[in-house]
Amino acid sequence: MVTSRDRNCRSTRRVAHAWTKTLPTMAPAPMRTERAIPTKISNVSHSHVDCKLRLAGRAVAYAADNAHFILIDEQSNGLVVNAADCLSAWDRWPRTRGTVMVIGRLELVSDTPVSHIPLPYHINPLLVLHALHIGDIGGEIDLEEWNTGIDSLPPVEHELQ
Repeated sequence: MVTSRDRNCRSTRRVAHAWTKTLPTMAPAPMRTERAIPTKISNVSHSHVDCKLRLAGRAVAYAADNAHFILIDEQSNGLVVNAADCLSAWDRWPRTRGTVMVIGRLELVSDTPVSHIPLPYHINPLLVLHALHIGDIGGEIDLEEWNTGIDSLPPVEHELQ
């Protein structure tokens, strides 16, 4: 038995269906995601400015006042990392001082964001990686294997310039 409520529901569905047919169909905007280039800390240079990089290293020398830290490899090569966008106001970095993977965009700054760079690290203080993601990978990766793996990758266009 069909009730008046059932008729009303069917009528509403027909009207809604007819209305949606009149809407213009729009294709979804394509997602533009730039690939993060796996890079050794020792290879980071001015040619990488404005590139999205993926680096692995040990997080040391964290400055809580400006959320910057130094990422180092096993040969004491380092890079300044701006972690401000990866931390919430109540979060403290780092929970563990260990091996991290950082994805970010390399920037050339006019003034160094760190007041003191601990020795014996080899760092260009004007190159800063603006972190988009920081992942604690602890003992999950061997930095020597990471660097060996990167050496075996084919060069990318921006590294040929």
